Amino acid sequence: MAPAPDRDPARLSLNPADRPAFRRTLLRFVDHLASTVSSRGDDADQQHRQDIAAAWVYVSAVAVWVEDHGLVPPLIRSGPPGLVRNRASGALWLGRAFQQLAVHPATQWLLHPAYNPTLWAGTPSPSACTALIDWWASEAPTLSYPSVSGYPASITGWPIGDLLQHLSPHRRSRHALVQTPHFVADLILDRTLIPAAAKFSDEVPLRLVDPTCGTGHFLIRAVDYLWPWYTTGIMRPRAVPSQPAATGGTSTQRSGRPG
Repeated sequence: MAPAPDRDPARLSLNPADRPAFRRTLLRFVDHLASTVSSRGDDADQQHRQDIAAAWVYVSAVAVWVEDHGLVPPLIRSGPPGLVRNRASGALWLGRAFQQLAVHPATQWLLHPAYNPTLWAGTPSPSACTALIDWWASEAPTLSYPSVSGYPASITGWPIGDLLQHLSPHRRSRHALVQTPHFVADLILDRTLIPAAAKFSDEVPLRLVDPTCGTGHFLIRAVDYLWPWYTTGIMRPRAVPSQPAATGGTSTQRSGRPG
């Protein structure tokens, strides 16, 4: 059954990963890169080549996401003045963009051979990589957008998690790789964080533990609960409107939003 028009994620969310056409294009690039992969062994099966290509396409998306938020100089969206890129250097150019992710602890492990071995297991052809870069630079939508209709802003990392599960169906089937939707995180926080805040309102700061092995989205969503708690003294539910708000939070009297 198709979602109701007013609940269609593609209409409410600015996340490109919610758009079927965007996902299909990325999957076509996976197929294209896979057909050109030179692996460590000539007898690599098609699934292995697909996994290698998916790793390259995914890390290119992470690199673009970082560029779109102004965290590193642009190398995929647009090359720096004075540097020339040609079809023979596509793989090297992607590798150069990937290296920019290695300078920050939040992204450096995406490139580590122990964490992402398929990225190092083979290399797509330079021309295939150049085609991917050209698409990111000329046609692909931005991966930077604000929060709309309760959907998380792109800086929270949700589009990166969404793209990982879309680009890695093989890993998803083997490792249950499915990102927690933001509305599920909100429901759980409504039922746990709000009652805890009401019960322990005299504790400053309120301590949280996220026991999951994921991308930290529960903690990210919790920040938006805690901000009003420590500025207005009130924490209101998001997913369960009928649930009472917690009151009695202590204002920290600090300016600026917590990082």
